Amino acid sequence: MCGELSLPSQPRATPHEDSMPSTAAPTGDVTWDTLNADAGAFILLLDDAATILHASPSAAALLRVDAATLAGRTLASIFGREFAQERVELINRACNGENRVRVRGMLMGVLCTESYRAAAPRRREALMVARPCGLEADVPEIAADPPAPLAHSNHLGPLAALTERELELLHHLGHGRTSDEIAAMMHRSTRTVEWHRASLGRKLHCDNRVQLARHATRAGLTALELSLIRALHRSNAQPVAS
Repeated sequence: MCGELSLPSQPRATPHEDSMPSTAAPTGDVTWDTLNADAGAFILLLDDAATILHASPSAAALLRVDAATLAGRTLASIFGREFAQERVELINRACNGENRVRVRGMLMGVLCTESYRAAAPRRREALMVARPCGLEADVPEIAADPPAPLAHSNHLGPLAALTERELELLHHLGHGRTSDEIAAMMHRSTRTVEWHRASLGRKLHCDNRVQLARHATRAGLTALELSLIRALHRSNAQPVAS
């Protein structure tokens, strides 16, 4: 789709209503309903203060929040102020008419390509569509070219418990590399790599390297360049009450 998404028309709000977040999901439009339910992406409708107006069922599941309770919450309350402020800037760029406003961001431990587009004319609202980067790694033909830049603020979810070395090791395991290969790449002994792998397993509740590799793939780490793994680790956002 190009340009603005044509959302179903809604009744004109009174001044009081217009100042309140819309809690009703747009319905009755084939394009919206297909995007919302069938596109295999995480969808959020946001105002220019990063308040959630609507969340698709998949997005609510990712955030581990009931979709009915998400409307009216801010990204800051879920991901932290720094995370939200970066997305506010992206939302405003989209609302101001910029095309292809994209960033690679980690949401609850899942690396996604986030795309922002103006949702409707004359409304300061944007549609955020987040597609898991793990899917792009498996099917390079659908990956954006060039890749979107890595966000400055990310929410690492369960990966936040990992050290920088452990996150790098998980990236290598996702690519199916052996302990000897990883040791050479990380300039560590094989014994040290195995020690880190055991620590990884305890933190992520994985029993073996196959499970760890699957975790890395689901998180999208295999779609991220090795040079950005350390930047990802340093970018973890801390949620605060809004």
